[in-house]
Amino acid sequence: MARRRVIALLFCDLVGSTALLEQLGDAGSDELRRDLFAALRRPIEAFGGVEVKSQGDGLMVAFASGPSDAVACAIALQRATARLAARDEGVPVAIRVGVAMGEATGEDDDWFGRPVVEAARLCSAAQPSQVLATATVAGLVDHDLAARATSVGALALKGFTEAVPSVAFDWADDASGDSSAAEIVALPPMLDPTGLLPFVERPAAHAELRSAWTLAVSGYPSVVTLCGAAGTGKTRLVAELSRTLTRERIAVALAGSARADPLADALRWWARAPRR
Repeated sequence: MARRRVIALLFCDLVGSTALLEQLGDAGSDELRRDLFAALRRPIEAFGGVEVKSQGDGLMVAFASGPSDAVACAIALQRATARLAARDEGVPVAIRVGVAMGEATGEDDDWFGRPVVEAARLCSAAQPSQVLATATVAGLVDHDLAARATSVGALALKGFTEAVPSVAFDWADDASGDSSAAEIVALPPMLDPTGLLPFVERPAAHAELRSAWTLAVSGYPSVVTLCGAAGTGKTRLVAELSRTLTRERIAVALAGSARADPLADALRWWARAPRR
């Protein structure tokens, strides 16, 4: 049954997919697309987005929670793509993102109406690594997100008789997720899983930690507490996440013992940590 409601829509699309296919070949292009979609779907889940459909080299996502989550997700998508691009500087990976909101019709797990078309057209109009949104979206997002918005004027979007007032959202700070410290600071001993028994993966817990990390780098820090009896793998779970993030060069992992002053213990390690 069709339903009408106000909803935020996001479209994202890989830039230059044909050129990447020529550069990487079929197998390399398929691998890149899988890696990209995996990187994009983490922030989409973290910000409560619902993937409506994939469209070749892009995604359509709906946000019932409103435009703030949609824009925060768009920023996180660009940062995730920048981190992926940093793996291999010879492969120019970039996405475009468009965001709009308004009353749309939901039917058969899809959405139809003006905001859907606006978001899709803004995505097409965006420059590589740019987030474009309607001015309506900018006027309704949280204050910290609104501060990132810069007017790009009224854009002539395909199919619309009148130009659509639009903005670009800046995401450049911490865009690559990289830092010189993240490149060279080794893991603290208690978080270094080298030589330990094989890791027994706990996908739900690991996914929850990754979601918390995605939110944090997008400007929504939080505290995650792991509870459980001794020997149940709490430290090992955190160690695996820390190893992944430091290997990807997007974080510095610190750890302190509760038997001492945890913060002081962690900072002492950082000051004296082996650099590599």
